[in-house]
Amino acid sequence: MEESAATAGAAATAAAAEEVRTLSVKELKALIARAGLGTQGCVEKADLIARAVEAHELLGQQQQEEQQEQRVPKQEDASSSGSARTCTTKAEKLGAYECLLVGHHDVEKLDVVVIVLHGFSAQNTDFVPLANEMARRMPSRRFMFVLPQAPVSAASMGAAAWWEIDVMRWLGAMQMGEAGVAKLIRDKPNGLEECRTSMKEMVKAIEGRFLGDDVPLLIGGFSQGAMTAADLSWQLVGERRVHGVMMFSGAPIVVDEWHDKLTKAGKDHGLRVLMTHGRADNVLPFQASGWARDLLANSGVNVRYETHNGGHELGGPHILQAIQEFMEETMARS
Repeated sequence: MEESAATAGAAATAAAAEEVRTLSVKELKALIARAGLGTQGCVEKADLIARAVEAHELLGQQQQEEQQEQRVPKQEDASSSGSARTCTTKAEKLGAYECLLVGHHDVEKLDVVVIVLHGFSAQNTDFVPLANEMARRMPSRRFMFVLPQAPVSAASMGAAAWWEIDVMRWLGAMQMGEAGVAKLIRDKPNGLEECRTSMKEMVKAIEGRFLGDDVPLLIGGFSQGAMTAADLSWQLVGERRVHGVMMFSGAPIVVDEWHDKLTKAGKDHGLRVLMTHGRADNVLPFQASGWARDLLANSGVNVRYETHNGGHELGGPHILQAIQEFMEETMARS
């Protein structure tokens, strides 16, 4: 029976691959976005096809779940009726950053605010699908995703970057393997201090707009955004409570500073981290997140570590499920 199910699953995946291969690049991206996934790490069309197959499978699962829900009558009381709200997107400048605000603009109080920082040479629009997917999964929750846009950096070859990345140096470190990357992440990159200042100003602006005393704050990011989100969270220890940190396909930076900051904060800082990484990542080595996990765990941070079979990307359905659970746990604790 299990072998038959596995054979059927493999056949379905093969059929989906054949179907998406006929799509244009624009159609592939639309399919990926509709499933709540992003195109981070997709360089060639073959990468988009692989991601689109994953999106096709996810949409199929969602359709099955919706059909199942339609077959099972739901009992709703008056308090839950009408709890689902529309998730909308607005643009606003917060501090030094142009931001997209994706969430519930029509409520007096939010259940959670989530800051997500995109990766190097990327756009904040990459994470609009994630916000919409969380809205679909948690229709009764009221939240706001804040998606800042990194400035273009001449020092980073004209790419959008939170702080300077010496692309050639990173490529050289990658060629050296684990030892090269391990050395690089101990050095302090140019522009990091300025980034810290700007990020803190943005958080203050967000506090003024959305955060009451009891509204939890999550800070997350992808790739360089993951490094920046974690660094910002450690900088805020003792100044402003961060209820959770999400590091997607990231790595530690200035590890000695991180260690000192967390050690001085003691074991009672209450930091929680969701960390995810693809085992086939050829941009930031998979081992890098393991280093970050060990560093944080040894400093008393509560780390949930999830991996997936993909490369430098957010990941599939079980990663989305982990994000949902992390958000739910954060709201339940507050």
